[in-house]
Amino acid sequence: MADSPALHDRSHTGSQTAIVSETTKLIVWQGRPSRLFDLARDPRETTDVSAEPAYQGVRLRFEAFYSQWQANRRHYPPAPRTAALSAAEAEIVQRRLRELGYVD
Repeated sequence: MADSPALHDRSHTGSQTAIVSETTKLIVWQGRPSRLFDLARDPRETTDVSAEPAYQGVRLRFEAFYSQWQANRRHYPPAPRTAALSAAEAEIVQRRLRELGYVD
């Protein structure tokens, strides 16, 4: 799953999946309508463009890909969990995220 500001909407607690291309991102929420973002025009993902006519083809392709992935994923084992970061590694990650503006 890709990460984005839109994925951190605290008003929803169901599962979320993001499908990302070079210029667009579709976020599929369990029990809610999906949201589509034009990353080139809106890199902070503040405006859902899924209802705009110019994006209907992209939205439909992404949703078809998601449906196919959902249907096929039960045939594959889950990815292995990675080991936890050490305290020093976690601090480096936090510092980089602050420098990039992802966390305060």
